[in-house]
Amino acid sequence: MVDSRNESVALPMQHLRLALRMFGGAAETVERLLAGTGLHQKDLDEPDLTVPASALLTICDNVAEMVGEDWFLNLPILWSTDAHSELGLAMRVAPDFRAAIDVMSEFAHYRWPVMHFDRRDDRVNIVITLGLLVPVSPKNRHFAMCVAFLSFQSIVNAMFIQKANAIRYECEGDPPPYAARLSELFSGKISWGHGRSTITIPQELANQISPMASPALFTTLLKALRKIAADQGQKHPMISQKVAITLDNVTLGRLDAEEVAQRIGISRRTMERRLREEGTSFRELSNASLKQRLEQALRDPGITAESMAERLGFHDASSLLRASRRLFGASFSQLRREAKTRQSAN
Repeated sequence: MVDSRNESVALPMQHLRLALRMFGGAAETVERLLAGTGLHQKDLDEPDLTVPASALLTICDNVAEMVGEDWFLNLPILWSTDAHSELGLAMRVAPDFRAAIDVMSEFAHYRWPVMHFDRRDDRVNIVITLGLLVPVSPKNRHFAMCVAFLSFQSIVNAMFIQKANAIRYECEGDPPPYAARLSELFSGKISWGHGRSTITIPQELANQISPMASPALFTTLLKALRKIAADQGQKHPMISQKVAITLDNVTLGRLDAEEVAQRIGISRRTMERRLREEGTSFRELSNASLKQRLEQALRDPGITAESMAERLGFHDASSLLRASRRLFGASFSQLRREAKTRQSAN
């Protein structure tokens, strides 16, 4: 649902300046592009200049009228890694692809406040849903979503993610006139006619290590991004939710606190502090996730205790049996009988 209250949200000018430079910067051209916005060429020299979303959309309409709806496809600088600022660099130096996705999930809407990014993880995919918070024409909706998709892919390419062609880009609405040309720019599959715009990343890609991984720089950039978020009056997202999602996505073995903190892009100490502030702990979340995974494994009547122990990250079946009693207050055999009874009843 469009929230018209966000219509006047301020946007940074870096991308606009880049685009205007690519158009040559001739005074007459710039004035035509800025027509109807209340801006003039001299305003562009102000380093801290921001514009309301309505002005940016007017500029996009002006560009499309001058050179066609596919104008942004001729300006790859708009989605290149050079234009991503702290956000893009933090994603590229993240420990792995999952951490990069975490950074985008947490901070992308601070960088582009006209868009919202919702994330859903399951055992197969990570799905990012993109939406606009301002009313736009179908032409500008296509532009915004396509640039967002291309920007994400530029990070994927910069991280040399293998099997990137398994990533799916699904666009809402009918295909624009330039759909065929756009599809040539994607290694993954892009399609149209969906009810919402999403990026679907297979979980099997998420653990790939970034060749540019730099823990020290990653930590520094996260601090910078969190300062930007705080300056905008935004609260930290619930870390407990991110920890729970990360733990639930494990399909073999278990993650310790250090590994989880690395995956969500913060230090272990910070993670534990923020979990305390939210009234929980890593141990509680880890036990809850383990209970859920154990209950799921018990639904498989053919799995042995040894195989289950391996799947859940225990050294041996004896460790699993002790953990079962600790977590459920019942023996493993009793839990298995109860699971069998529930399956028979269903």
